[in-house]
Amino acid sequence: MQKNYLGLPDYERIKGYQIDGVAFPVIKRERIPTAITKAPVTWNNVRGNEVHETEMLAGLVGMRLLDDGTRAQPVSGWWVLENK
Repeated sequence: MQKNYLGLPDYERIKGYQIDGVAFPVIKRERIPTAITKAPVTWNNVRGNEVHETEMLAGLVGMRLLDDGTRAQPVSGWWVLENK
C-alpha cells in the first residue's frame, strides 16, 4: 500500500479535517512515537563517599488542555531513578 508524506496509508490521509481549505489528517494516537528518552548517570556523593548508578528519563510526558479545551500544550518532565 502506498504511503504519504506522514508515513500513513493514503486512506488515512483522506479522512481528516479542513480549516480554511487546508486539509489536516487524523493521526491515530498509537502512530505517534514516544517523546521520552533515557540515559545512564553515575551519581557520586563525595560527602558520603557513595556512588549511585541511576538512569535519567526526560521528555514530553503529556498534554495540558488550554482555555476551553480547543488547544493543547505539551508538558515536559524529567526523573532520576536509582538502578537496583
